[in-house]
Amino acid sequence: DCAALEGHAGDYAVLADVIQSLPHDDIPVHFALGNHDHRENFLAAFANAKPKGETAVANKYVSILETPHANWFLLDSLDRTNHTPGLLGEAQLKWLATALDARPDKPALVVMHHTPDPGAKGSGLHDTEALYEVILPRKQVKAYVFGHSHTWRLGKVDDLHLINLPATAWLFGDYRLRGWIDALLRPNGVALTVRGLTPDVPHHGETFDLTWRQS
Repeated sequence: DCAALEGHAGDYAVLADVIQSLPHDDIPVHFALGNHDHRENFLAAFANAKPKGETAVANKYVSILETPHANWFLLDSLDRTNHTPGLLGEAQLKWLATALDARPDKPALVVMHHTPDPGAKGSGLHDTEALYEVILPRKQVKAYVFGHSHTWRLGKVDDLHLINLPATAWLFGDYRLRGWIDALLRPNGVALTVRGLTPDVPHHGETFDLTWRQS
């Protein structure tokens, strides 16, 4: 989440101040909205984040970041503000399928806020099964990257990597990692290095090496 609870305008003003204080102003910053965000307030605060002309998916904030070793597909799983489960929706899934089919020759990483929730039984992504129908057979998709659980962990569904990023702020338990992950891409995988906000957090400095599934 970019905001703490309900995505008020003041939340995004604070976030903008934080981003502007980064030591290198030439580092691009990209956002994926979570269930505590408010899409209109976010876009009002970050005018340069608004797409020029029509949006790729109506009422959703999506983007594609093309880099030398992978294409990052940043999705919008926000259903409604301060409502825990997430939803991509048919239009966004159709857009994702079309965008992936247009870029078959480079590894693809699908990024969104919500955790997978097969069978829509809990508080994660309600249309997980529909998402898997899009990304599992398209072998250029190498990983599904998400947050929401405030827990750092790695897993797989079939041969697709699941990367659950940690929280930088609120934790559901003191035993969990508070920090972020550095990702160093290579043509056939990624090295993920854990960076805790303090050096005494679990796994600080450890690197986890993932190899991509075959296309």
